[in-house]
Amino acid sequence: MKQKLLPGITMLLCIGTSAFAIPPICITDSYGEQTTLTVSGKSGHTYSLTGSINYTLFGGTIWPCAGTYNTDTHILNYTATNPSPDGCIKWATTVTFTYTATSHTTASGSFSNSCGVSDGIAASGTKGNCAFTAVQLKQGEYGGSGTPKHLRSQLQLPEGMNWQEMFNSINLSVSPNPAVSFTRIMVTISESTKLNIAVYNQQGTLVNTILNANVNAGDHSYTWNLQNAAGNKVKSGYYMIKITTAEGVESRNVMVTQ
Repeated sequence: MKQKLLPGITMLLCIGTSAFAIPPICITDSYGEQTTLTVSGKSGHTYSLTGSINYTLFGGTIWPCAGTYNTDTHILNYTATNPSPDGCIKWATTVTFTYTATSHTTASGSFSNSCGVSDGIAASGTKGNCAFTAVQLKQGEYGGSGTPKHLRSQLQLPEGMNWQEMFNSINLSVSPNPAVSFTRIMVTISESTKLNIAVYNQQGTLVNTILNANVNAGDHSYTWNLQNAAGNKVKSGYYMIKITTAEGVESRNVMVTQ
């Protein structure tokens, strides 16, 4: 079903639904350990999380994880559970991580495991599944957060992204890009909200407002025919599609060509 909104703008309503639009999140700690987390639920400011931490790079296995992230306190807390516990001979049974976002892109915190080992630790995060890479330990170093003993120095964290933005419930894609006659803006949101979709030029000037209305959770698709608010086709160049909801802001650049 199509509904005319503005000159050059057509809305296609609700193609299916999705409980949570947030993509997986990869947390890399300062030991080089990586945890992939997926949002499984939300209550108020608290997201429920499930996922796994990869200890295979350190001679272990992949452990399932469960925890929460609070967007009000900026605290991430999760516990990893060993699927094959050995009573602290080589590995702990559980490890609990607690992080607090201390800047836009990093967090500081600590871990403690069931063998009585605990230490300070830092982390950064990005959207998407973790891309596990080998970690080069210094000579004489061993163990990690999941072992009964360890001797580790802190590693430099990879570049991360804003922790609040990692839990942004907006999933946005723009295609085709570059755009010749139109581009389709596909948005998935996790809960009912007021949705604003606007187009800006490179100078930051508003070109057109595609939508400013309350929408239900789910998948939505909108087509911009590359026109401004007056119904004239815009000039070739880069434009920014900006999505704003109660959960936050997401944007994508699109190139318009003749």
